[in-house]
Amino acid sequence: MTRNGCLLCAPLVAESVDEMLSKMRAAKKNGGDVVELRVDYIQGFVPETDLPRLISGRVLPVIVTYRPKWEGGNFEGDEVFRVEALRKAISLGADVELQIGCVCRFQQLLWYWDPRGSLVGFWHQHLVVIHNTGFQDIGYNAIYVPYLVDDMAEFLEVYSGSDFSGFSVSIPFKEDALRCCDEVDPFAQAIGAVNTIIRRDGKLIGYNTDCEAAISAIEDALRGRSSSLSF
Repeated sequence: MTRNGCLLCAPLVAESVDEMLSKMRAAKKNGGDVVELRVDYIQGFVPETDLPRLISGRVLPVIVTYRPKWEGGNFEGDEVFRVEALRKAISLGADVELQIGCVCRFQQLLWYWDPRGSLVGFWHQHLVVIHNTGFQDIGYNAIYVPYLVDDMAEFLEVYSGSDFSGFSVSIPFKEDALRCCDEVDPFAQAIGAVNTIIRRDGKLIGYNTDCEAAISAIEDALRGRSSSLSF
């Protein structure tokens, strides 16, 4: 851990449990504090046997991610099976990562939550509180409102009025959003996804702030780590 309290999390992708364990050891050797295990990429993944091996063999704290295709992951299968696998990971003492696509799915997943573990998730309602509190604090005349969307292009066409000056875009629409924009920032174009849209002069302009924020956080953490090593 750096002096500013930041932890460096290394996402690990592997095709087998043995390869994942090897990468976990390498992550620790290279200064990682936490690892995210992308088990959706393990070929022939069997939660009942593979999760105990991964979690008992961990050399760092782990976050288990079992991301389906509709969330940008690699899992194609029954949702109940996926959730049961996450329950298994929690029961073995691991944290799990969830990206919530809709309220009903969030409620379903909460029903499976086990208090013996932690639930690491992105609950988009938090964004509403953060943004609107910020607007109020700086005296900005705006409101941040959540919408559940089925079709990105149709949504942007319906909500095309000047009152809507911008949009935050979440999974699974970040790639669709890029195609809907009139102009795209070169950085977002290179990434292939847009998470922020600004309406300017009648045009929709797309940006990606995810990558920049992640890189900035890592750079800050590394600067803190370097400072601590200089003493």
